Amino acid sequence: QTPGLARTPEEWQARQDAAPSAAYALLMQSMRARKAGDLVAARNLAEVAARADPADPMVFANRALVLSQMGDAPGAVADLSKVIARGWKWGLAFRMRADALFKAKKWRAAMTDAELAAKLDPSDADAWFILGMARSMLGGDSAQALAELDRAAALKPALAGFRDSVREKLGKVEGGAR
Repeated sequence: QTPGLARTPEEWQARQDAAPSAAYALLMQSMRARKAGDLVAARNLAEVAARADPADPMVFANRALVLSQMGDAPGAVADLSKVIARGWKWGLAFRMRADALFKAKKWRAAMTDAELAAKLDPSDADAWFILGMARSMLGGDSAQALAELDRAAALKPALAGFRDSVREKLGKVEGGAR
């Protein structure tokens, strides 16, 4: 752990409220641009923010979100690895990296990070969803994958359709193997 480093987004925000970092204004501009859908501007501002304060994990978490939205899963994984390496061992960081790893088709690594994210925050439906999807992509324990997808759908009903399509696909695979 880096001495004095905020270990959670809430702690980071409290520190920024007390004494904004050199990158804070750039980071806020990047976040606004991302929310407005201007991903190129968001990425450019995030890159300037990262150069302004390369020790701040939040600038890399923000840039990872932008890169992920732009379809750059490897770039998002690299930035989220920096976030985690800087001491942010929060579930969201692992879930975000699991999502980027899943998009990069690195199923086993996605499953590992999603398992950790679900352990750190058992109410994170997206972590359970990524875990179940990665497990199903690996051709692992289908019952376990479906249980994880069931848990995700119970926490976030909008995921039920995805769970059902995986259940149908797994049923066809199992049915075809008989």
